[in-house]
Amino acid sequence: YMGNGSAGHYVVYSNPECDGQWFRFDDSSVRQATLQEATEDNYGEGNGTKSSVWDESTLAYMLVYIQKSQMGDILKEITLDDIPSALQKQMAAEKVEADIF
Repeated sequence: YMGNGSAGHYVVYSNPECDGQWFRFDDSSVRQATLQEATEDNYGEGNGTKSSVWDESTLAYMLVYIQKSQMGDILKEITLDDIPSALQKQMAAEKVEADIF
């Protein structure tokens, strides 16, 4: 989470394949990220630069550990059958809306 009590923004860093390739999920965009960004720069005030209003209050507050023996079950491919139908409908509507704009 980046922000304060009045406004904010969620960003997620993930290494989905457990292969050292990190990604930054930010609203509707995804980009590759470095290990440094995903770990060191994602805590406190990052690298100390004040490039945006969010930098001053950036703080990672959730960390997930997965046992190596469970990674295959937890980080498996998701199929449409895994996604509830209501969420599928919402995603389809958002895609149509995004295509309009």
